[in-house]
Amino acid sequence: CYLFIFSLWPQYVKDRIKATYGYIAGSLVLTAGSAVTVFRTPALLNLVARNGWMSIIMTMALMIGSGMVVRGMEYKPGFGAKQLAWMAHTGIMGAVIAPICFLGGPVLMRAAWYTAGVVGGLSTIAVCAPSGEFLNMRAPLAMGLGAVFAASLASMFLPPTTALGAGKYATGFYEVFWSWPASSTYPLKDTA
Repeated sequence: CYLFIFSLWPQYVKDRIKATYGYIAGSLVLTAGSAVTVFRTPALLNLVARNGWMSIIMTMALMIGSGMVVRGMEYKPGFGAKQLAWMAHTGIMGAVIAPICFLGGPVLMRAAWYTAGVVGGLSTIAVCAPSGEFLNMRAPLAMGLGAVFAASLASMFLPPTTALGAGKYATGFYEVFWSWPASSTYPLKDTA
């Protein structure tokens, strides 16, 4: 059924779909490659896995700054400065999530599948939307991300041995993997 509908779409819609999913697949590959590289390089892993405010502030500044640079550049088809900035941004994202590899195994796979589901669903909405009206989801997504950030600050005050702390630790990991892709996918409508 989907392939039949796909054949009815005009060429510019097909091009937009190809570009959108191409960037998503490229982001996943580059982020995973960067995370594995950083995880296997002790000097780089030490930079991002340190505990302390300076490490947190630096990684947040790098992520936000590189994301702003990418969004601030004008899109032009082909390979250019925006694509290089996008590759740098995905590399930074991979470096920041590299310490998550310490959790390993089933937890990481489950979080990866949740992330893939959320990103896939939101990108499908972006591709199929007749207008940019769905972008009004930004405010609720930003509020959800703010709630996750506030909950992450609670870990400084709630030890995991208490009932409230254990609940926070159990849900906090999955909240991040839900809110990050949801809040980062909304600009994909403008990729082509």
